[in-house]
Amino acid sequence: KRDSVSVSAFPLNRSSDLDEKDVLEAIATFYHHSWRELVKRNFDDASKLMYRAKRVFAYASGYVQSNVVQEIKRLFFYDDVLIYEVKGKEEFHSVNRILTPDDLVIIVSLSGETPLAVEFAQTLQLKEVPLISITRLHDNSLASLSTENLYITPAIFQLYEVGENKKPYQSMMPYFFFFEIWYVKYKFFLKNKIKYKNLFLFLSKRF
Repeated sequence: KRDSVSVSAFPLNRSSDLDEKDVLEAIATFYHHSWRELVKRNFDDASKLMYRAKRVFAYASGYVQSNVVQEIKRLFFYDDVLIYEVKGKEEFHSVNRILTPDDLVIIVSLSGETPLAVEFAQTLQLKEVPLISITRLHDNSLASLSTENLYITPAIFQLYEVGENKKPYQSMMPYFFFFEIWYVKYKFFLKNKIKYKNLFLFLSKRF
């Protein structure tokens, strides 16, 4: 299943009179829009995979992605979900020897085309280990190899003047919004599971 949020970018044209107010308003608009779109999303399939997993592992394909993984670990720790971060190829191959279909792997890759992340995903698919991929683009190799694909589109803002040879600023805040909302929805997912389980037990005893 492909679950995505497509958040429009709010680029600002390069000019010699960049206005701080315009930039901040554009960023604020983007944050507000991102939050509203993410709140609408259904995280049930991802939550089911998290709930059913005996162990959860996460791999980040870069520095920024690693920060995102740290946030996942922090949030789900509150519900006694321990997420083990896999760092590098050698560590992945060590972990791969013990992975089973009862486990879950989360891979965070902005492009979804990082060679090592794709290699990991191919290995997981052969072993039938569930995989949640979190990427920036809608169509990529990692997504096609995943059990559940979650997409986020960060926005690009132009903060530099004409003649400055620098890349535009890219806001990664939607990734942190994403995991905070998923965590809250996961809490209610668990609450509903417990409610229906108790109802089933009550009806079983009664009838």
